[in-house]
Amino acid sequence: MSLKNLSKCLESNSLITPDVIFIFNKECPIEQKTVSAHKVILSIASDVFETQFYGEVQELDGEIAIIDASYEAFKAMIEFIYNIKHDWKLEGLHFLAEMYYLGEKYKQDDLKMEVMDAVAKFQVSKANFLEVATLAEKQSHHPILSEVEFKGEIMKVLELFSEVETDPTDPTNSFILHKLMTKVNKISPHYTRCNNCKAMVCLDGKEVTRLNFVAGARIRITKGKNYNSGINPYATTERLSRSKTNIFVGKKVTGYISCYFGKGSYFYECQVIV
Repeated sequence: MSLKNLSKCLESNSLITPDVIFIFNKECPIEQKTVSAHKVILSIASDVFETQFYGEVQELDGEIAIIDASYEAFKAMIEFIYNIKHDWKLEGLHFLAEMYYLGEKYKQDDLKMEVMDAVAKFQVSKANFLEVATLAEKQSHHPILSEVEFKGEIMKVLELFSEVETDPTDPTNSFILHKLMTKVNKISPHYTRCNNCKAMVCLDGKEVTRLNFVAGARIRITKGKNYNSGINPYATTERLSRSKTNIFVGKKVTGYISCYFGKGSYFYECQVIV
């Protein structure tokens, strides 16, 4: 069975029986819900699950209570691992934030990328301004997610801030708006993207990763098969690999090269860009 048919393992008539059950609302049988899965499949997809099921301190019980995520979000993550497609653009910001949290917890970089793409396309309006501002404040410990919520929207945020009417008796909304305005005031005077890495906070000297990858950027090669001592150590990012998630394509003066993420070999070189 090819990986694209992995979802068949979750079908009720599958002969590949699940061997782990995640339980929600365990203390309340009436509201209890469960998600079934296979330890080996989860372990292949996530180092966290691998350690949990096959590490030195194994989770031997076939039933695991989940208390830090909703049933809907956890089920969506499991389905993502089993290659079941999900249209994240249809989801609300709070659900997307929960998915990002699960992606972070279980080291699912591809999931985080899809979630961030959906968040980046979310339109900030007068109607949802407070929801977005509240979420941005709650996610401030995740700078990447917090920033992407207002990516490219700083001027719009400033305009909406002056239009939004809040309940003067609601200290929460007032606090959120105050915190948001403080954040915007810090960002807006420097709201210029780097011409090379296209980030609001320049990535000069930072390693190229799948999460921060941008095409057309100048990078420095520091080691590995594409590094040659005494020869021009620079290249340009071209695109992500179409078949392998851990590879991107670059271009040196001598031609195209395959580059691996996470090897400490490729770093953004922005300071020389005018």
